Amino acid sequence: MPCGVAVVRISGPKSAEALRKLTRQDSLQFIPRKLFYAKLYNVSASDLAHPKDDEVLDKAMAVFLPGPRTFTGEDTTELFLHGSRAVVDAVCGELGKIEGLEAAKAGEFTKRAFYNAKYDLAQVEALNDLLHSETQAQRQLALRQHDAGKYIKPVRETVLNLMAQLEASIDFPEDVDGQMTVSDEYYQSVETVLKYVKQFYRSAQKGTLIRDGVNVVLVGETNVGKSSLMNRLAEKDVAMTSNIPGTTRDFLETRLHLANVPVIVTDTAGIRITEDVLEKEGIRRSLERAKDAQIVVIVIDASRFEATRIEAFVDSLDIDFEKQTVVFCLNKADIIESETQKADISKAIKNYFPTIPIVWTSCLSPDGLSALSEAVSSKVAELCTPEGNDVYLSRQRHADLLQTAIIEVELHLNHLNDDRALACEHLRCAADAIGEISCNIVNEQVLDRLFSTFCIGK
Repeated sequence: MPCGVAVVRISGPKSAEALRKLTRQDSLQFIPRKLFYAKLYNVSASDLAHPKDDEVLDKAMAVFLPGPRTFTGEDTTELFLHGSRAVVDAVCGELGKIEGLEAAKAGEFTKRAFYNAKYDLAQVEALNDLLHSETQAQRQLALRQHDAGKYIKPVRETVLNLMAQLEASIDFPEDVDGQMTVSDEYYQSVETVLKYVKQFYRSAQKGTLIRDGVNVVLVGETNVGKSSLMNRLAEKDVAMTSNIPGTTRDFLETRLHLANVPVIVTDTAGIRITEDVLEKEGIRRSLERAKDAQIVVIVIDASRFEATRIEAFVDSLDIDFEKQTVVFCLNKADIIESETQKADISKAIKNYFPTIPIVWTSCLSPDGLSALSEAVSSKVAELCTPEGNDVYLSRQRHADLLQTAIIEVELHLNHLNDDRALACEHLRCAADAIGEISCNIVNEQVLDRLFSTFCIGK
């Protein structure tokens, strides 16, 4: 796609040579970090050829950036070309003729920055998230994660210091005071480690929701209006609607932005007793989706409300009220004309579920979904709001590693007085888990998968 300016980046020891050959200028004339205007020529002719003898590829701006003060840590040349595909192809074609230069793979510049210690792993992931951010919350999360390493690395250092103390008490018991007892300072350090790691863990859970999206599932019996609600929320026809029970036989998803956070709204098959094999499978999948959702919206047809049936239906969903957020949505409010009747229905639900919020909706009125949208947005904000100055992490990988670190530190405490060697091993596992977040202790498969998600220019 054409653009105003296309940037071509060359990184490595051949970058100055590439600039010299393209511009036909002596590299000694390049003033580091100073942008200059130049005509670019083909590189296949002799270096002694006069510029007038060759066709101009483009009239561009160029800059030479000597390492290590560059993005990759290497010597770098950047060319600012006219942004047509023909110009870019012509220049890149000439660069490909220079021995030792090859086209960059996806994420290769960032990979070089990582291996040259310009970026730690958390910063690489933060950059990737920033490039893919869709909402302001995702942008803010990525920028905050960029500084995560300076908070995480000192915690890992503390764990390594605790390991050193334990190893000293094992290897040189005669030189360590109180070999059979552990000092108060030691326990205080452990408490500090657990405090910060648990804080990081909570932030990773929230950050994962901001990055990947909050799952909101609409569940209910057949023909309560789930698909119509889905279409109104999405402002487009995502789900097929019909008066025939069992129209939706599998779950359907759409992606929205609520409270500046991506939200994946799922419409599910209506829950009922049926002998239809396909519908049964759809209902099973619906129940699984509801079980895994962060927010469950239970949709009820207010025009055929029965309190005892609602209680039995909610029990069948196997919802974890401690971990999941639930909202009752009383749909088809336009059919209930009496405000007294609405109040009675709400009261009947509150008798069974006093803490669960209730909203009334109608797919036929212009503002009939405002209460539901506001309620879900409020719950999304609660799930994703940072705690004070939280250091934010954004991936399930981070949360899993931090959970491992918490478990390992606590296991080390269990063995501190009966098996110091085992306690020390648990600390080593904790340090490794923390180190995998930002300290470049990670296997190549994880790195290859990460860098492949970058664009070519990064």
